[in-house]
Amino acid sequence: MENQNQGNHKSRPGLAARAGAFAKKVLTNPLTYVLLAAILFRIVYFHTLRPYSETADSPTYKDLGNILTGLRTPIYPLLLAGLNALFGEPLMNMVLVRLQSLVALCALGAFYYTVVRLTHRRYLAVVFTLLFGLQPGVVGYETSVMTESLSISGVVFLVFLLVRYLDDRRKCDAAGLGVLGLFLVLLRPAFLYLVGVLAVFWVLQWFLEAPEKKKNILWGFLGTGISVAGVLAWCAFNFFNCGRFTLSVVTDINLLHMLVLNGSVENPEYPEMSEYVWNKMVENQEDEAYLPWGAYNDITAAYPDEWDEYASSTLKYHVGDMLDYTVTKAAGMLNQPFLNDQPYAHLWYYKSFGSAVRNLLFDAKVVQVLRFLAVELIYSFTWWAVKKRINWMGLGLAGCTLATMATSVVGAQAEWYRLWLPSFPFLILLGSLWAYRLCVWLGRKDEQPLA
Repeated sequence: MENQNQGNHKSRPGLAARAGAFAKKVLTNPLTYVLLAAILFRIVYFHTLRPYSETADSPTYKDLGNILTGLRTPIYPLLLAGLNALFGEPLMNMVLVRLQSLVALCALGAFYYTVVRLTHRRYLAVVFTLLFGLQPGVVGYETSVMTESLSISGVVFLVFLLVRYLDDRRKCDAAGLGVLGLFLVLLRPAFLYLVGVLAVFWVLQWFLEAPEKKKNILWGFLGTGISVAGVLAWCAFNFFNCGRFTLSVVTDINLLHMLVLNGSVENPEYPEMSEYVWNKMVENQEDEAYLPWGAYNDITAAYPDEWDEYASSTLKYHVGDMLDYTVTKAAGMLNQPFLNDQPYAHLWYYKSFGSAVRNLLFDAKVVQVLRFLAVELIYSFTWWAVKKRINWMGLGLAGCTLATMATSVVGAQAEWYRLWLPSFPFLILLGSLWAYRLCVWLGRKDEQPLA
């Protein structure tokens, strides 16, 4: 017993030493102070705004039955249903906000270490993580009963896995990319392009990388195969439940929305329905809140079995009109702010930013973002031609940003500023890449891209 007590006594300093070492590690890690700043910002921010907010889309996520009707993909409705079962209304909304903020803070940590891996400089990681984590236009969606916040966090985790795979070649990261891609698609169908991006990435990796790396690449194909199988399975689920082989009938709703906005509602195959839609459009032309859900509810109530076929069928009679409308709409977006900051313009922290920082964070126009992406693409392809190596991160981040923007413009022009919000972390990460390149050029060192 005495020997045992002596053994326990000897172990205590070891435990204390380990605890001290851990505390020192935490206190000397810049991420600790970045997270503290982000938490403080959210405390102030959430007390400035409403405790939580809803949009016209929010009730459609709270109705679990919309999974069966094909209106919503399953992730977010199931999350809300679980919170409702545990906490009930309205407490579930408050819990959701805290949960989304917690996930966002975890994503902030992943973002920080992604920048560290990209730039090999912690001070750049601190600067760019703060730019991302203290952005009101992004943080504000943590208080919303919408998929935006989790979508932004999800793409950060995806890029983190990709960067770690390119550094360490872990099998779990290779497979995890595809699984996380499927999660994001079932959270938000607009992420479908990620499955294609991952497939192209692994094909290029297979043909361009050394033979000894191909075993790990097979795990990437496995993960992407899982995501493709999951997407097809969900489309088949919708086909058996609502007769549409699609991820979500929201695609048809958005198409109907754009047809109505453009006035392209005449369809000789559905003359009676065309007249009904036109009359409803004229009747509610001064009601800004009528589209899209008011129109959707009226049309689906009057024509429950025909409305989706009407939308897709009408498009073929108005391809030219819709193309002209889309190009005109896209051109009109060029001089709009990339982030919609209007809800935050009156807040003290918005006004307190210096003009240069405010312009960078809030007033950057869409056309400026496109120029930045064009410069990155030119640089990356030039690097490829000269160095005979692919700048995976530069091409990937720029490509995913453009894909997100294109999906929003083509699929849901009325809410483009919200739908392309998940591309914001891509842009900040690209900014960190350029900061790193500048550091390398000033130091006269060869840039060392990720393998």
